Amino acid sequence: MRPAVSLVLRRFGITASVLSALLAGSAFVHKVTLEIPFMKPGSTLPKRYTKKDKNISPPLVWSSLPNDVRELALILEDIDEPRVHWVVYAIPATLTGLREGLPSDEVIHAPAKLSGIIQGITDFKGEGAGYHGPDPQSDKRHQYRFTIYALNARLALPPGLDKTSLLTLIQSHIIGQGELVVTFRK
Repeated sequence: MRPAVSLVLRRFGITASVLSALLAGSAFVHKVTLEIPFMKPGSTLPKRYTKKDKNISPPLVWSSLPNDVRELALILEDIDEPRVHWVVYAIPATLTGLREGLPSDEVIHAPAKLSGIIQGITDFKGEGAGYHGPDPQSDKRHQYRFTIYALNARLALPPGLDKTSLLTLIQSHIIGQGELVVTFRK
């Protein structure tokens, strides 16, 4: 692999093995629409969703799922300072979004429609499961990417997966994908 390509992949937290697995498992991936209802892509995430304020997860809605979707997964990462802020999986395909302020439990038990959703390991070791909002260490504007994955099977994945483990386990089941990029500055 060329050094420049390798550097870019590392910047986004993608190892060569994950990239190979992702490419091998997806001849065509359906485009899923992912939105924060009151925001345009590329706009600034309100402070309430950052560690500078309430640090609660924003509401997310998705649409245009493939017909045979059985489960969803979601990852939030800082593109500019590669850090994983949120790993969510075992999301029922019947949901059309996640409400604001999702509980920070590793496995969500209530309300019933969210029961069984798992929140995995982020790059914020020791801070528990759940959403970890933007908290850039520099004054530079950072980009944050939410990526949703539509899966063709219910995978019964265990709690405790990080981004790399999750992507490795779901790669051959991804039939749809979408992303939303927002920004935040210290």
